[in-house]
Amino acid sequence: MKTLPRSRAEVANQNARAEPLPHKPKRSASPTPRAADTTSRPPKRWLTGAALPTSLCLLFISLHLTLIALLNWESARRAWLEKEAQRLQQQNEALRARLNALSAEPWVRHWAEAHGMVRAETRSAQIIQIRKAANGRWQVASGK
Repeated sequence: MKTLPRSRAEVANQNARAEPLPHKPKRSASPTPRAADTTSRPPKRWLTGAALPTSLCLLFISLHLTLIALLNWESARRAWLEKEAQRLQQQNEALRARLNALSAEPWVRHWAEAHGMVRAETRSAQIIQIRKAANGRWQVASGK
């Protein structure tokens, strides 16, 4: 069954008969004071909210920067040690060259040979003098 459309006058007449909507009471200009709450509130936890993620982020950033600083310090220390080792090797080579130059001079070599000394690099076997405890004489022994 089909209903006929209502006219505008009927709709306006029906709305005029309807009960008005209840209105909220208006607030006064000065609010009424409230009574103090006697119930205890749970304590505010400072780690909840934005403080916890912020503190964790700062912790990770500071840890990361500390580890980078330690790594840089260690690499600088290693570079310094390598440079120092190279400097000592060069100094050692210079001293060896000076020693060889001084010991290779003919007057030093003649004086040493005259006093019974021979360079260790020229000998095939090392000679050791051992004192016998029984008769107190020196004996030349070769180590093999």
